[in-house]
Amino acid sequence: MTIVMTMVTKHETEPRRMGIAEFRAKCLRLMDEVAETGVPIIITKRGTPVARLEPVPKAWRDKTVDELRALGRIDPAPANEPRARTPKKR
Repeated sequence: MTIVMTMVTKHETEPRRMGIAEFRAKCLRLMDEVAETGVPIIITKRGTPVARLEPVPKAWRDKTVDELRALGRIDPAPANEPRARTPKKR
């Protein structure tokens, strides 16, 4: 009789959920973690999902934003949405 043993490990692919305050405190480390593990993070505000951080597909990593726009992979922000504000110099 031969007995074969195997170890099955569950790879966590379910997105993590995290509040915005925790995300703000740890965002740079979390971006590295998501890129390394491939596990997305759902960012919540008062328990409601508001954003999703997920890794960029490998095929996109060597492309510029303009190239991705030309390929139709990303869309520019709509004209009626406010842009991020640049901090004023003091």
